[in-house]
Amino acid sequence: MRNIILLIVIITISYQRILAQQKPSPPKVSITGTAGVTYEGYGLNAKPSGYNFYPPRRPWNLVRFNFQPIISYGNFKLPINLNFSPMRTNFSAAPFGLGNLPGFPKQTFKQWITNPINSIGFNPSYKWAEVQLGTQYLKYSDLSTGDVGAFGYGFNLKPGNLRLKFFSGINQQAFEPFLTVSPVFGGLYKRRITMGQIGFEQEDKYFVGFNLVKGHDNFNSILAPITATPNAAENFIVSFNAKIKNAKGWYGQTEIATTHSTKNTQATGIGLIPDYKPFMKTNVSSFRDHALQGGFGRKIKDWELGVSTKWLGAGYRSMGYPFIQNDRLEYAVNTRFNAFKKKTNVVANLGQRFGNWSVVGSRTKQIIANVNVFTQFNDHLSVNANYNNFGFQSASLLGIKNVGNDLGINPSYTWTSTKMSNLLSLTYNWSKYDETTLLLPPTTNNTHTAMLLYVPTFFNKSDFSPDFSVMYFKNISSILTLNLFSASTGLAWNKPKSKIGLKGQLLYNITSIGAFTPSNNLMATVGGDYKITKNLSWNLSMTGNLNKYGNELMPQPQLLGAKYLESSLSTSLQYRFGK
Repeated sequence: MRNIILLIVIITISYQRILAQQKPSPPKVSITGTAGVTYEGYGLNAKPSGYNFYPPRRPWNLVRFNFQPIISYGNFKLPINLNFSPMRTNFSAAPFGLGNLPGFPKQTFKQWITNPINSIGFNPSYKWAEVQLGTQYLKYSDLSTGDVGAFGYGFNLKPGNLRLKFFSGINQQAFEPFLTVSPVFGGLYKRRITMGQIGFEQEDKYFVGFNLVKGHDNFNSILAPITATPNAAENFIVSFNAKIKNAKGWYGQTEIATTHSTKNTQATGIGLIPDYKPFMKTNVSSFRDHALQGGFGRKIKDWELGVSTKWLGAGYRSMGYPFIQNDRLEYAVNTRFNAFKKKTNVVANLGQRFGNWSVVGSRTKQIIANVNVFTQFNDHLSVNANYNNFGFQSASLLGIKNVGNDLGINPSYTWTSTKMSNLLSLTYNWSKYDETTLLLPPTTNNTHTAMLLYVPTFFNKSDFSPDFSVMYFKNISSILTLNLFSASTGLAWNKPKSKIGLKGQLLYNITSIGAFTPSNNLMATVGGDYKITKNLSWNLSMTGNLNKYGNELMPQPQLLGAKYLESSLSTSLQYRFGK
């Protein structure tokens, strides 16, 4: 009996141990990401004093904080993004860099915290549910939400194949008009962007859904609008978006969008289009237009071939894409393939763009061409060549048309001895730019750039990394000719297992403008990194920029031989979370 009881006890204890081993341990809290602080100091000493021939390019002192950890606990994650400056007036922030002018209204705390330049965001998620708080940069599709940041709140839900998204936030702060600058600053209305999406998706297979986006300027956000104040506008977009891809490499995508826009929310009178209830009320300044894009093709390991098209109506407008070029139709063929036993890779795009599409008799045509060819001839020699054609045509008949062509070639040659390896690279770029308007003479620019780079690597001194380069730049325009010669050398020292890394660079430029005597520029940079602990590092960098002009500055002789010394110091402490 005693032996039976002892056997039962042994079996029970063994079974409990097996259960304890099989039972999953509770999840642990883990933290990854980075945190730190950066200080940038700036100095400028220009002679002779009293002349604004070289204004300061940066704030005199700038401190930025970044706190970007990701806290994880099982299926729960909390990414935090705090990247901001305590300065309430950013040097180059909206509105258009005027914040540093004496007397210009300073940002309030609410304007500061909601300014997209100060990125303050929280994105807690659990399994398929995510909450979006603070500054977010969201793109639902190419024709709907846009490429501007907004400060607000929203969510992103992905239960099964269902997709539900929503976000509402401020992407433009209100500023009162400012009259003591030329031209007068007319002010800005507070703008809110609200967006939503509902659809179905299976990763890497298909997506189909609808997007709804509304942008609205708050007319009451400015107390005293003036003539130069832009009209308060409103915009609503609905789009249908679909994508598909299969295991054989076939893919396709399309988006159809309609925009309802009001140029002036304070206009009176009955408009030509009815109210789009419950989203917006129209008036005499309201209009409606459409847009369409699509494409299909096939992509496999060694080649790809596809076609695409895009059409934007003359009245298509999106507050999320403030610089979109409308009233255009374009189509293109896209390809990628390997040739010559996979030693050559070609990526190309060829098509045509029509501007002023809605104005019969005034349409513009432009060839769209982009091609990049890389060839590895052997273990030593490789060549990369590229060509790009681009342009812009404003929708107005009195607008601007510009076309640019870029051609580049970059051969590289490497060779190795028993003590070192060597890289010699030559880069040549030719760029031609033409701009025409109806009322002004045409503007042309022809640019030639050639750069030779040499990088040696010493096997017995692998902690030293020097480089040497020379560059020649020439720009011939309809106004003047600019020539620049530059020579530089750099050295980096990073000894394995060392806590210290050092680097430096010396750059000398000679610049001549037309018939003026050349100016001389010397720039030196020195810096280093110090690994205080495994996770904490300190960085320091100092730059001095000494420039002496020729005789191109006016008035003469006061500014003959004018010069300036520009200096900057940057230091930061960065901590990396985790092991």
